[in-house]
Amino acid sequence: MAVDSLWSSVTLLLPCSSDLLDVKGHTVTVNGGAALSSAQAPAGCTSSIALDGNNDYLVVSSPLDALGAGDWAIEIPVYRSGDTVSGTGNAASILDFRTSDTQAAIQIYLYGSTSAQPNKVAVYINGADRIVSSTALSSSFKLITLAKVSGTLRLFFDGVQEGSSYTDSNTYSTTSLTIGGRYAGLSGDFRSLNGYIGPIRITFGNGRGYSSAFSPPSLPFPRPTISGVVLNSSAAPVEKTILVVDRSSQRMLGGTTSSPSTGAYLFYPPDFGECEVKRLDEVCDPPTHEAVFSLDCRGKPGGLIHTDHFGTL
Repeated sequence: MAVDSLWSSVTLLLPCSSDLLDVKGHTVTVNGGAALSSAQAPAGCTSSIALDGNNDYLVVSSPLDALGAGDWAIEIPVYRSGDTVSGTGNAASILDFRTSDTQAAIQIYLYGSTSAQPNKVAVYINGADRIVSSTALSSSFKLITLAKVSGTLRLFFDGVQEGSSYTDSNTYSTTSLTIGGRYAGLSGDFRSLNGYIGPIRITFGNGRGYSSAFSPPSLPFPRPTISGVVLNSSAAPVEKTILVVDRSSQRMLGGTTSSPSTGAYLFYPPDFGECEVKRLDEVCDPPTHEAVFSLDCRGKPGGLIHTDHFGTL
């Protein structure tokens, strides 16, 4: 399993694999017909978010940490199928952190096919395009990376810089994010992207060092994962309860059950630390990797022990 050394600095990760959930726990609201699709997917992935250009978009509805004044990196594979339905000359929004039209907030958008910069990607900040790609998007995935490193903002396609660098002294304070559409409609039209979006990752810290051309990371982006197969004494798949424990603290992180047909199990721990996996002979309902609170009220000598497995108590 690949390990992300900057995992603690990742503030948003949408794997776009089996669901539209953020690994870091932000609530994602689906609007219109936005949905996972296997019709197109970037290399290494099996699905992506399909958008038809007609008010399909996602909203991260629990606040993100603001990008602030420091370094950060936004990574998102994008596939263009066509124009937004509002017209070939209109822009289609890819990511929008704004809450009003003119403010110090990031919008990444795609020019329309008959516009002044046909099918090119622009970075819009505080009322103006600050970077415009030199390459047009087509019907193939490009990993779009926008990275701020040491006060300079750069745009990359598949690790190659596009357009000019922007000296960025802004402090970004907005905590909203719209994916595949504008922050608000224009007469009810959210200028949705017509195409596909792959896994999305936002990282704080050193902008992942993207200050010059780089080899794009392999997709899907790494996340802590524990998987395996449970077999019985006859080497046949069996359904069992699997518990995952932090090796250092012995705190239970949660669990899952293995498939009765394949014996396979999958669990996502919160980080890349060492874990112990324990199998129970009986089948029960353990707290999954999505749980945030699990109270242990087991009897102990001298009375009950009340312990939250996830560290709240």
